[in-house]
Amino acid sequence: AVIRIVNSEYEIEEEILVVQSEFVPELKVNRKNIRNVSLKGSTEEIEIESNVSWEALVDVDWIEISPKSGVSGVCTMTIVVGENVLEESREGIITLKNEEYSLTMYVKIQQNKWVPNINGYEYVDLGLPSGLKWATCNVGASSPEKYGDYYAWGEIEIKSEYTKDNSKTYDKSMSDISGNAAYDVARAKWGGSWRLPTKEEFSELIKQCRWQWTIQNGTGYKVTGPNGNSIFLPATGFSNGSSIYMGGEVGYYWSSTPDESDDGSAYVLYFKSSKHEVEVDWCGRYYGQSVRPVSE
Repeated sequence: AVIRIVNSEYEIEEEILVVQSEFVPELKVNRKNIRNVSLKGSTEEIEIESNVSWEALVDVDWIEISPKSGVSGVCTMTIVVGENVLEESREGIITLKNEEYSLTMYVKIQQNKWVPNINGYEYVDLGLPSGLKWATCNVGASSPEKYGDYYAWGEIEIKSEYTKDNSKTYDKSMSDISGNAAYDVARAKWGGSWRLPTKEEFSELIKQCRWQWTIQNGTGYKVTGPNGNSIFLPATGFSNGSSIYMGGEVGYYWSSTPDESDDGSAYVLYFKSSKHEVEVDWCGRYYGQSVRPVSE
């Protein structure tokens, strides 16, 4: 457009050119991919910016959205993702569109698969005759390869130093502590039906499973059950005094069973890399060792 400013008396004229850009319809989102949504579900948010009206559709029934339509401006959409009880990951698509201008935008949501767990802690069914379920991680560990925390036998708190003098159960007559939250750290820390394995349950694990020394972000044993499922037991070493010894070389895991012939010791699962030996042995209760919980 042209604006003309004229003065006829003095024959003065000035023109002003006004240029306006064409209308460009826009529909934008700040997140096109929402990945690794917890299997328990979650509430997510996306921000929609547009200069046109829009409506939204979801292609699965386990995702709910609000609002489902909007006008020009900035809008926050709430996305509620339900719990995934399937043993596989899943994906859903939210489609935002404006039919007048043929605008379409997609938001992809990917949710993790369901993993068997008790009280939030994952387990593996190895197909053992007892039906026992073995946890995938040690107490205090965030993944199977991590060592986790070290505990003296019959104690439920970590210590800066592990000695006979500060042991709460050394030289004390004790019965089996499996499932007793006052002494069983697995039950105390993880709750539910988690507990320390007994001496006999370690023996079952040794006899019924195939043990393969391996590297899985660290050294240890891959333990494969009769049904082909497996767990990984890292070579965690042990703690004596204020130091950790032989990490990556040996594994010591507490059982719930005291040594019936010695009130100063209890049974452990023991393995060593150099000889590839795995056995149930006994050890002084004051040592700091790893714990791998079990459950029925």
